[in-house]
Amino acid sequence: MENHLLEEKKQSANAYSVQFNDMVKLMYESLETLIRLDHQLNALQPVHNGRLRIQWSSYPALEGHYTGERYPRFVQWNKNFVLGIWRAKKIPISRVLQFQHRSRDFKTHAVKVRELLVNMRELILIYRQARKTLAQLRGPSFKWIHVHKNRIEKMNLLCTPEHLKHLPLRA
Repeated sequence: MENHLLEEKKQSANAYSVQFNDMVKLMYESLETLIRLDHQLNALQPVHNGRLRIQWSSYPALEGHYTGERYPRFVQWNKNFVLGIWRAKKIPISRVLQFQHRSRDFKTHAVKVRELLVNMRELILIYRQARKTLAQLRGPSFKWIHVHKNRIEKMNLLCTPEHLKHLPLRA
């Protein structure tokens, strides 16, 4: 079978594979930077109620996620003094700056902590956008690829020399 579009196919494969690899790289670079900033955030806040940190949660076992895939989210740590345990309260990403404590203990590094929170929020949004784009490649919207691939293969069988010799010739 002749490949009429071989050169275009190669160029397309190179272009799209580069974009895919860049998206994966962007996603993981944002997570690695987020981890480093979270360590800085930990060092700048005292060990008191109201500390803001990143917590890693697992995605539910659904199609479009690989086993063990985790995502970052903001939490605020509070200690239950009766039970003596720490609990994490989920914080919406849009309101994380409102949850920053401004008490005397947190005041010394408040400006730096605020800057870190803004940067960490941006990194989480970058991760979410890249993750969403990559998830669309595995999602149900792309199941049609296999159906149409089979249809194209059937149509290619109609173009074989054996099939063409049975067709009537034009006069």
